Amino acid sequence: MDHARIIFSTVSTAGSECIANRRDISTIIVDEAAQLVEAESLIILKQSCERLCLVGDTRQLSTTVQSRRVEHHGYRLSMFEQLLDNGWTPCLLDEQYRMHPKISAWPIRKFYEGKLKDAANTLSDEYSKFWHADNVCKPLLFFECADGREEHDDKHSFANHMEADIVCSQLTHWLSIVHNSPGSQMGRPSIGVIAPYTAQVALLESKLKDLSAKYSSDISVKSVDGFQGQERDVIIFSATRSNSAGKIGFLADHKRLNVAITRPKFSLSPSFHTDPSLPSYQ
Repeated sequence: MDHARIIFSTVSTAGSECIANRRDISTIIVDEAAQLVEAESLIILKQSCERLCLVGDTRQLSTTVQSRRVEHHGYRLSMFEQLLDNGWTPCLLDEQYRMHPKISAWPIRKFYEGKLKDAANTLSDEYSKFWHADNVCKPLLFFECADGREEHDDKHSFANHMEADIVCSQLTHWLSIVHNSPGSQMGRPSIGVIAPYTAQVALLESKLKDLSAKYSSDISVKSVDGFQGQERDVIIFSATRSNSAGKIGFLADHKRLNVAITRPKFSLSPSFHTDPSLPSYQ
């Protein structure tokens, strides 16, 4: 460690003695800087480096703060956000290399003011998958769940059984297509199922357990927060909320919705209740 030219570390570990005592660190690069609250930034600023590079996305989730009082006083703001708010001009990385163009089109327009463009790799044949030929396995396909109704548990988390059943049916069909196709010999795609509520995550995990074993597929079921910074070949998103009051909860936060729908590479299938009497997710 004393003679290493490149050190990989978490922010908290950067404050440990073996790193903090180094006086020859000229450049520090911080990934996911928009999730780093200002107080934590002091850990890396102790290094007195010549160059500090903050890499982050203020359109995605910031750090989780449990206390509304400290959040009210600005604790949730990252140093990254505060620098931008005070006039610092960022260097925009304006190409996205992850998503199929049919998936990226809406978030680019909605969350990034059309400033991003699809990189050449996303326009290549690599992004045309054999399962796209099936009508239920397109790059982007929405599923309506008008008859589903949310239920909340004693922890005030929400679940939607009908929507969970739709997700299971969709995945069953999709896995059967993949499993029985000659293209499956080239490797099984990675699959992620995202829901904004822990109760829906738990419900989906229980329903998908047997399906995952049957097709020997690794299906990751997590909350939106759990998927930040990750990607999968295929993402199914269960919005969960459906009520007569028209409340959409967490999804009113555009940062959360942005993270949820920008995790996939090749296919995205969101399940929503799109009753016109409910407020728009847009």
